[in-house]
Amino acid sequence: MPLGPGVRYRYKKGTNTRLAFQGNKVIEAKNMKTGATHTPSEFAADEETNDAPDPAEEKAEAQKAHFRGISRRK
Repeated sequence: MPLGPGVRYRYKKGTNTRLAFQGNKVIEAKNMKTGATHTPSEFAADEETNDAPDPAEEKAEAQKAHFRGISRRK
């Protein structure tokens, strides 16, 4: 079903996903194989659950801080 005027659809081969854009914002993602649709409210819920810090990023930051401390010592 069409989403309205001004909506552009983009499909990238190999991903089986169609994105619907309104302006520069993705307003819908649809899996073309299964028919599952991801809406803006689901995007917002995903952002809330992804706020937990990534352990790999924390480790990288700790290593950077460690090496910055070593390079300043003389």
